[in-house]
Amino acid sequence: MIHTASRKINLLMGLLFLLLLFDTVLVVNYMLRTHQDTMIVNKLGQIRGSLQQYAKLELSGIPSPEVEARIEGLFPETWQLLKTRIHPIRDHRIEVVLRELREGYRSLQKLVSEYRDEPGDEAYRRVFEQSEEVWELSNETVLVALEFFEKSRNSLYAHVIGVVIAVALVVILLLLVKKVVRDKLEYDAHFDAMSGGLNKATFHQELERRIEESRRYERPFSLLVLDIDHFKKVNDQLGHQKGDEVIINLSKMIRGTIRASDIFGRIGGEEFAILAPETDLKQAYQLAEKIRQSVAAASLIGEQKITVSIGLAASAVGQDREATSQKSNESILSRADRALYRAKNAGRNRSMTAS
Repeated sequence: MIHTASRKINLLMGLLFLLLLFDTVLVVNYMLRTHQDTMIVNKLGQIRGSLQQYAKLELSGIPSPEVEARIEGLFPETWQLLKTRIHPIRDHRIEVVLRELREGYRSLQKLVSEYRDEPGDEAYRRVFEQSEEVWELSNETVLVALEFFEKSRNSLYAHVIGVVIAVALVVILLLLVKKVVRDKLEYDAHFDAMSGGLNKATFHQELERRIEESRRYERPFSLLVLDIDHFKKVNDQLGHQKGDEVIINLSKMIRGTIRASDIFGRIGGEEFAILAPETDLKQAYQLAEKIRQSVAAASLIGEQKITVSIGLAASAVGQDREATSQKSNESILSRADRALYRAKNAGRNRSMTAS
């Protein structure tokens, strides 16, 4: 389960890093575009102001070649900037209004030229009206550009939010990875990977704790020690992979048979142990027989039958009261082991209690 969770988190981490990279690239790109947009709007504003200045100076009878030259330079500069920002079909409106503005300016230039040659009220009126029209076109061009670039800024904000969310998710996943790694290290330190039970060291610690509880609070428990019969023959004839399969399937069966309060562990290659709290010797024997008979009736590895021998001992209330936990541990373990060897010497596939 821990390995599966780790793989899923690693996959999500990879996807989020890709999303973060993608959004970051887009944000940088949009930031560059925003700078470019500002330059375009600034150019359009300069065109608008220069057109207004051009008309006023000409109507006042003041030649304005410098202003005219500035306008002539601003149009191509603006076009050059716009080429990298607009789509010819999707963003055609801004292109249309800018073309109309340039055409309006050309018409204004023509009328100004006529006004210079033949000043008069009618010529003045035509220049004035055209200048007003051109100013409105320039103003519309600025507004259209602002509207277009506003959409671009909204896209930037959306991607910035995406980056923030992605970073937050990455941080959360890093914390989850840390927890998964910590849980896995803790699991590996206390559990046997193949059987799913406690490893030998942790099982002995739990046994010492139960002995201390029994000594201090007079709470009895029983210890069952199981050994797979002829397990070496299984490994020699079928291979170690099949032997591992026997251990895995047997462990699943044992864990499915014992109570939730019972503690299961693997204390040797083919040797297992069960701590059964609040259980006397009679109840422990019933549990041992239930496990033994279930194993004998099951098909743990193909058609070949597997059996187990079980030795059990009980820690009676008050037993080893004056001894240390370690001595008590060795005492109940040795009694259960002796019972196991008696079961094997008696023909295997049986349960024996400590005398």
